[in-house]
Amino acid sequence: MMDTTVKLLDAVGVQLAPGQRVVYAAAGIHSTGQLVPGTIVNLRHIPHGEGRGERIGIRRDDGQVVYIRWSKRVLVLRQESEADGWLRRQLALLGAR
Repeated sequence: MMDTTVKLLDAVGVQLAPGQRVVYAAAGIHSTGQLVPGTIVNLRHIPHGEGRGERIGIRRDDGQVVYIRWSKRVLVLRQESEADGWLRRQLALLGAR
């Protein structure tokens, strides 16, 4: 169930929404702490007394969906604008000279 009224923020304060590309820090006994890429598929805020307060579904690039219980372990990836890309390429060309 997708609740679009949920207001969860990532590790730097960007509001999370389904469809965003993110990286998340895996947690658990066997976790390496590596950042893993994926796409948010759903968000839920669970009322107190029914478990932890957040549930973020992320589809990894291999197709598996994982659930994160703390939004501060998620970071939204910013899409590069056309201007950012042009400037990055120009600076790279200057550095190559």
